[in-house]
Amino acid sequence: NISNVSRRFNPAWFNEYGNWLEYSISKDAAFCFCCYLFRKQGGGDYFVLNGFRSWHKKERFNSHVGAPSSAHNQSWKKCEDFMNQNQHIQAVLVKQSNQAR
Repeated sequence: NISNVSRRFNPAWFNEYGNWLEYSISKDAAFCFCCYLFRKQGGGDYFVLNGFRSWHKKERFNSHVGAPSSAHNQSWKKCEDFMNQNQHIQAVLVKQSNQAR
């Protein structure tokens, strides 16, 4: 803790960024779960490739999220769609089967 600035991962960040934030104890680095899964080939930043470790620069979390059309938000939307049970292929097939009856 230098000048009251944290020099390590702060678990309280899960409260603010928990829907996408992953922390690796072994690498002592933070990662973006949805960008890791759904980033464009060859794309990525420190939240995907090597992990984020600049603990004194918390504002980088918001920079990573970016604008509504950012790569992160596009990945987040794909992640939400992936986890949405109503869009799961089995749910769609059951719905179509029930409609056919």
